[in-house]
Amino acid sequence: MEPKDQQNDLFIPGYVSRTKPDIITSILVMGQVAVGIALAATSGPVFAHAITGESTMFWVIGGVCLVTGVALAAAGLTSSRRRMQTLLRWKPRAPAPEQSRDPTVPMVGALLVYKYQALTEAQLQRALEQQQKEKRKGRNMLLGEVLLEMGMVKEPQLRAALDYQRSRSGGSRS
Repeated sequence: MEPKDQQNDLFIPGYVSRTKPDIITSILVMGQVAVGIALAATSGPVFAHAITGESTMFWVIGGVCLVTGVALAAAGLTSSRRRMQTLLRWKPRAPAPEQSRDPTVPMVGALLVYKYQALTEAQLQRALEQQQKEKRKGRNMLLGEVLLEMGMVKEPQLRAALDYQRSRSGGSRS
């Protein structure tokens, strides 16, 4: 799950798109920064007129210009920084891998649970979760390796399940 500051920001300053940042949103954010700077810059002459003039309305207008301009510019610049970070981190999603497993060949985990009763379903689930943790760490382990490492099955049980699986696939399987 991505951090909260990486949500869609088409109209909400300070947020970054979950998907590839698009040029239109970037232009809108840069426009927001430009308007903010222009408003803040406008407050100077308005305050100068308020000092020399007798109207207190110019003080209010100058204050509103200054506060709004600074807020818009700050929000836009924050969004731009996050947008740049997202652009640097963004990677296109890889297409879904082709199904290379033959669905008629039983999976090792299912064999160990249902055919050989070497595992319970809960143990298999824990082993699959551990396999995913290892994958996130960069260790692509086969389920059998995880089961052996966790001490859930013995090598002869795993070998029997793999031999059965190979006999059903009609070829060698790793």
